[in-house]
Amino acid sequence: DTLRTELDKGFIANTVEQREILGHLSLTEEEARQYYDKHPDEFVQPASVMLREILLPVAGPGETRPGQPQMISPAADDAAKEKIIAIRERVLKGEDFDKLVVEVSEAPTKTSGGLVGPITPEQMSTGIRDAIDKMKPGDVTQPIRTQRGYQLYKLESRTAAERKSFESVRDEVAQKVGEARLDIERTKYLAQLRTQALIEWKRDDMRQMYDKRMAEKDK
Repeated sequence: DTLRTELDKGFIANTVEQREILGHLSLTEEEARQYYDKHPDEFVQPASVMLREILLPVAGPGETRPGQPQMISPAADDAAKEKIIAIRERVLKGEDFDKLVVEVSEAPTKTSGGLVGPITPEQMSTGIRDAIDKMKPGDVTQPIRTQRGYQLYKLESRTAAERKSFESVRDEVAQKVGEARLDIERTKYLAQLRTQALIEWKRDDMRQMYDKRMAEKDK
């Protein structure tokens, strides 16, 4: 019964808001463009990169118990390191990185040619971000030791941060302006209802508390 009552109240409130407030809101092209021009930072496509990866995992000496860190065999680590160095040398001598992905990589991305991205710098670990920071498309990183094993990354492409066009974000602009205007119009509508309502106070201290709160909101 309590849930039904709360749902009924919510339905009534939403219906009134749709009819009495949202039904009267409209956004002109000029208003949308003004908001777009005044808030340039809200509509920026961040810089991103597209990478290809090769992963050689480093196996431990045996099974580990749940909750315990995996023990890495030094010999396995050295073997994986030597192999990834040799793979990089093959790339530098002209072998196709994409084909080497299919041949040697054990990353889940192997089925897509090792593609990773597009991803933003904030989505990368510090080591990978630093490794590709000065690279040009086509360059390959030095072997990178990660928690997964040894990895190579090839920079496929780099996209600089740029502002999205107004046409591509018009719906987003309309939503932002509408939400801001809705708060204002909702406050006005509630104030209007209060002035029209007949309120009978049973306790004077509650009335004083209400008046004080309303005065604070008006400020």
